[in-house]
Amino acid sequence: MTARPDWAALAQLWPDEVLLHRTADLQDTAAACRGRLVYLATPYTREAVTVEGAWDPARSAAAQAGAARWARAFARAGVTAISPVVQACAMLGDDPAAAPDPLDHGFWSAWCWPLLLACDAVAVPPLPGRRRSVGIWTEVRAALDQTKPVYLMRRARREAA
Repeated sequence: MTARPDWAALAQLWPDEVLLHRTADLQDTAAACRGRLVYLATPYTREAVTVEGAWDPARSAAAQAGAARWARAFARAGVTAISPVVQACAMLGDDPAAAPDPLDHGFWSAWCWPLLLACDAVAVPPLPGRRRSVGIWTEVRAALDQTKPVYLMRRARREAA
């Protein structure tokens, strides 16, 4: 796994905006994705930990809330966007002993993979941490390798996700 996402390399590999859309907003992405299942890639692992690297339930909940706001925005725009972060955080629940380790990269990558495969496109909303997220970068690379369109979204002035 790459320690640092290389977004510039992706832009060089997919420069024409046919698959990698680097400046889409919610309306553009929704218009292109209506009637398709969309994978909502949002930052989690680095956002859900303390400075020391320990999982933090409050930060996890904040990451889940950010993802849920974008899932809701897509739903209101007529798009079915699935969020692995929303579902995974719900699975963590209030009994940490019964839940999978929230920071087990291998477990969560394997769990997310079928969701990514089932989707027709990937949307990456403008949430803090997305540019440094190795998970998002890996998912975007996988989607592009499968010729699935990816929308790296920017926040439009009129959006209130």
